[in-house]
Amino acid sequence: MNQKPDMESSSMKKSSCNSEDLNKEIYSLKISLSEDDADFPERETESGNLERPVSPVFSVLSMESDVFSNDVTDKDILDSSTQQERPTSPDRLSLKSDCSMFRPENFTGLLPHDSSGNLERPVSPVFSVLSMESDVFSNDVTDKDILDSSTQQERPTSPDRLSLKSDCSMFRPENFTGLLPHDSSLQQSEDNSFEKTHKIPIQALKSPLEKLTEDEWEQFMTHLNKKYPSIFTGHLHNQSALEVVKNILVSLKEGAFRATVNILKNMDQNELADSLQRDEGVCQFCEKLQHQLKQQTYFLPTITQGEKVQLQNMYIDTLMELLSDKNERLGYLEGVDQLLSQKGVFNDKAQVTFITGDAGTGKSILLQQSQSLWSKGELDTGARFLFAFSCRQFSAFQESDKISLWDLIFKHNYTCPDGDMRNNVVEYILKNPEMAIFTFDGYDEINSNFDQGTDYEISSPEETAHPLVLLKSLLSGKLLNGSQKVVTARTGTEFLSMLVRKRVILKGFSIDQLQKYTDKYSQGNEDQKLVSVQINSNHLLQSLCLIPLFCWIVFESCSQSVEILKTLDHGVTLTSIFMDLVRAFFSRSNLNIYTEAGSWKLRAFAKLAHLGMEKEKFVLNYDHLSSCGIGENDLKVGILIPASYYDNGKTATFQFMHLTLQSFLTALHLVLEEQMSTRGILQFFPQLQSQHFLHLPWRGGSKSQTKSSSQTNEHHHYTNLFLCGLLSKQNNDLQEPLMSLPLLRKKQELLFSFLSDNVKLNFRNLPLDKIDDGIAVRLTHDMLRMLRLGNNRITGEGGRYLANAIQRSKAIYYVGMWGNKIGDEGAKHFAEAIRNHPNLSAVSLAANGITFSGGRSLAAALKENTVLKSLWLHDNELTDDNAADFAEVIRSSTTIHQLWFINNKMTVNGVRLLASSLQYNPSITMLCMKDNLLSAEEVKEFENETRMVF
Repeated sequence: MNQKPDMESSSMKKSSCNSEDLNKEIYSLKISLSEDDADFPERETESGNLERPVSPVFSVLSMESDVFSNDVTDKDILDSSTQQERPTSPDRLSLKSDCSMFRPENFTGLLPHDSSGNLERPVSPVFSVLSMESDVFSNDVTDKDILDSSTQQERPTSPDRLSLKSDCSMFRPENFTGLLPHDSSLQQSEDNSFEKTHKIPIQALKSPLEKLTEDEWEQFMTHLNKKYPSIFTGHLHNQSALEVVKNILVSLKEGAFRATVNILKNMDQNELADSLQRDEGVCQFCEKLQHQLKQQTYFLPTITQGEKVQLQNMYIDTLMELLSDKNERLGYLEGVDQLLSQKGVFNDKAQVTFITGDAGTGKSILLQQSQSLWSKGELDTGARFLFAFSCRQFSAFQESDKISLWDLIFKHNYTCPDGDMRNNVVEYILKNPEMAIFTFDGYDEINSNFDQGTDYEISSPEETAHPLVLLKSLLSGKLLNGSQKVVTARTGTEFLSMLVRKRVILKGFSIDQLQKYTDKYSQGNEDQKLVSVQINSNHLLQSLCLIPLFCWIVFESCSQSVEILKTLDHGVTLTSIFMDLVRAFFSRSNLNIYTEAGSWKLRAFAKLAHLGMEKEKFVLNYDHLSSCGIGENDLKVGILIPASYYDNGKTATFQFMHLTLQSFLTALHLVLEEQMSTRGILQFFPQLQSQHFLHLPWRGGSKSQTKSSSQTNEHHHYTNLFLCGLLSKQNNDLQEPLMSLPLLRKKQELLFSFLSDNVKLNFRNLPLDKIDDGIAVRLTHDMLRMLRLGNNRITGEGGRYLANAIQRSKAIYYVGMWGNKIGDEGAKHFAEAIRNHPNLSAVSLAANGITFSGGRSLAAALKENTVLKSLWLHDNELTDDNAADFAEVIRSSTTIHQLWFINNKMTVNGVRLLASSLQYNPSITMLCMKDNLLSAEEVKEFENETRMVF
């Protein structure tokens, strides 16, 4: 596992999309960076991470100029400025979901200029087909090619966003506090635990007793002591109402309410007795809710058969940023317990806490944790009821279904209270709606035909209506006005802003949070420890794992197969990761997807995924399963999990473990199905029609058009992305064992042609500049947020032009120049670009032949920089003298988080200087020193410094 990370080396695979014709057209484009973008908003988070651009891992076609290993030279860039006018085409046709599915380092999910969390979804460029970043990998971009590209002007535009979804219901046994009988803290722990888990009955019993006068209290205690003398020890009249109530509950258990009611009646306190009697049924139902949520939230999903992972042992908070109604940043939540607090509230009249997040950022797990805390009395909301719904379940209802709110709560989600108990519960909720919390997970999964703009709502909980009308009425406050609502949705999902009380954006892990998560996951498991080491030493893999879902997939897949673990040293893509996940699921049932039996089952699950996606069904029944050839025994594979029981428990329903897994399998069906016409693979793309195909943001467009493209095709979007990844030539080895090569090539050619025509159509509307030798496409400042020219042949001269352009641009926040030949000359120019740049957060100058003088210039620049978070300098020739310079940087910098010196020429003396400086800088999270000039014995000297990676 002591190999150098492979992500920025010359061993990167060639792009699968290097069409000769398109490459010719690439050179007609010009990279532009502008001085005129000073108002571009900051993108650093309070936790010090970069904000993640729109799905570099997912974009299908890209204006990112990602050109890997295609021998672009300096001359090519110079020549690009003299091309004659020709039909416009993309700067590179990239099946991006796999040509460069490497996430930039530490991105937390927001676009640089994205106000992060617009309630109305930004218009999707190409259904994600276009993404505005400039990446040119391994195509021999040279100095001359860059010369004319640094003087273009810029214009603003707007990006697209991506995300995922998770929905799993698990079960939870009772808690164990972990204290031994003779532990001195046992009594205090038991008292605290008892108060938390019995908060509702304690409050219900205490409330009427606190209304007694002093004489009435004495009378009550006398009756209590006479009737139940064994309850108390010591002087009972000095005990508080809380102590008395706790003793009653401990001693009398289920008889506590009845005993208290009888004593109050004997005292002629009939009104208090009747109120408490009604409250007894409410408390019993509340305890049922708590018990049910304890069971449902106890475990996390896992691939391994028989293994159950407790939520409390694995949960790690992610970055939870608060936004105002004007998209102003209000800071971060410190934990789940603040989710329903007053922190970040900007509309007291509204009742919805709206949580959005990018793909796999943990929205469902966040709700699971909050529900778990509530069930244990650890979520301080004061609410007696918490009703948890998955929006996915609303698709199980027919259009003609009409039910009341009480039916929705008691019959389609929770056990119905019996007789008088139900009446008491209903009466209590109607009188005290603020005591109820409703959570709705996955609002984006509601059928696209549901129009929240319609006027029809109801105000009576007894009135019957379609469940979606009930949902709308709840969220608007027409039903149970005053109740608390929490709604999760993918980033960009449309939601009425007037209903939102508080907005939270989930951004995935910070580096520190990722480290805590990997430490927890790998505890006591040697294979998982190897995965953790790989994540820490491979910054591309680490960046991918900042998304909690992807990190979970990496760990779970590697736990099933040593072969998968070995692949982590090489280029990792989302498509390959999801294929590894599928292989891991099948391996638990001793099935290999590349054998006849395994392939047949894989096709059956892929067919089911396609059936659901085609009909926009995310909850499936046995009829759906059997129609695709899936039997009850096949459920052991684990790809499908039980959904809630609807229709009063008469019909068992299932859902894919994750909605994105369903999208992946749908795309796999489109690729593998031999009976499907080749044109059929395009069924989830919108119809190609003139200028309205993509609704690119710089064109404008009506609100209705925006809604159509963002809402109706939301789930198809991910299927299209995975389709591009599966049909990229880079992933031929994944499909070739499963299908004939001629069919695979035919589908690849069709998709390539479709996307090429698509991009050409959209480039007709890009801004153009007339130049002496023709016309150049001008990339505006919002289009060009990243510059990645990895593994080319750019020298110091080209580095000078690029560095000067970067220095003038306020928009760029990531620069990847690994694997070039800029040397010390280029490093000195990049040092000047870095020195006072207001927005540049991550720079990679790895494998560029940088020696002592270039390294010293970079270190000097870092002393003055106040925004850079990560600098990659591995695979250079830095020495101990450079280590001394960077040790001074570590001592003085308050912003730098990561420094990578893998495979340089530092000895133990230089590493000691760096290690000693860490004590002065707690903000440093990682110092990578792998493969320097240290022996195994010398490395042991630093084994207690957890922030250093060898």
